[in-house]
Amino acid sequence: MEQSQVKLILSEKPTFAFFRYVLPNIAAMFCVASATIVDGYFLGNYVGGIGLAATSVAMPIVHLIFGVVLMLTIGGLVHCGKKLGEHNPQEASNIFTKCTSTIILACTFLAIAGFFTSPVLLRLLSKGDVVVSDAAYRYLSTYFMFTALIGLAFSLTQFVKVDSRPYLSATCFVGGAIGNILLDWLFVGKLGWGIEGAAAATGIAHIVGLILLPLHFLPKRGQLHFVKPKGSWKIIWKICANGFSEFINDASAGFFILIINFVLIRRFGVDGVVAFAVINYVLLLELMLIYGIADGIQPLVSTAYGAKNSLRIRAFLRLSVSMATAIGLIVAIAVWQFPQALPQEYFGQG
Repeated sequence: MEQSQVKLILSEKPTFAFFRYVLPNIAAMFCVASATIVDGYFLGNYVGGIGLAATSVAMPIVHLIFGVVLMLTIGGLVHCGKKLGEHNPQEASNIFTKCTSTIILACTFLAIAGFFTSPVLLRLLSKGDVVVSDAAYRYLSTYFMFTALIGLAFSLTQFVKVDSRPYLSATCFVGGAIGNILLDWLFVGKLGWGIEGAAAATGIAHIVGLILLPLHFLPKRGQLHFVKPKGSWKIIWKICANGFSEFINDASAGFFILIINFVLIRRFGVDGVVAFAVINYVLLLELMLIYGIADGIQPLVSTAYGAKNSLRIRAFLRLSVSMATAIGLIVAIAVWQFPQALPQEYFGQG
């Protein structure tokens, strides 16, 4: 982050800084949620209910892996933002390099482990439904091929924000979402690749970020850049400690989906899981918007923390809580007043 940007974050009105960072992030998260909903459309209409049920059954494993990425990324952002706020970009770059390297290694390990263990896990998650568990494995086995790329791409989109480029981060999210939609149309709709095509579309779309983002981290583009790691790697444990709450949040979401799917399959079969998947697509839109707020203020809070400016931290937190509450109320009222608008037919008949 350039020194002028650090000074701007610490000096301009909190409201201006808040919306300058949060609005692009909300737009990006909206596009990501929309791309996921389009995934559901193509799966529902070209694969059927089995496709929706299979992705829902696979989600607990995806959440577990993504929780690790979140833990390392958010924890790394806290330490990098603090060092930038202290005007120590050299150490911030050192932490950034160690964090992204660890993400690549962790994702690679989890993908290999998941490839060999997921058949047994999916049989348990689908309560013995062979058709659903086999479809879920086909989805995951393709997804695992891109896991390291997806983890790295997500991480870089977050680090580029703390280095004063929120619009570049949003552009990569939007570009990836549009790419995902187009590839879903091609792979699932036109070529008929089924559930494997949906997983491949998600993985390939993330390469958009990996094409654009590394250029920012070259020397003289910003304050964060890739360096030869120096010193102890014990900082990774501190990063994990800082980001552990994010891991718990995402892993618990996966655990919640696991329990719901288990009950639904037992009571209502595949149709119950499909109905739950449709509702989840609606709720996802709200959650991604709120996540966009929380994620957008991270560079602001960490920089203010490094500068020991507690008043600005409180201001950013008040603005974020107010905006998240407003979004939650609007969505709750809309669903309550217009339940018939839930798009059951939109996802096909299965």
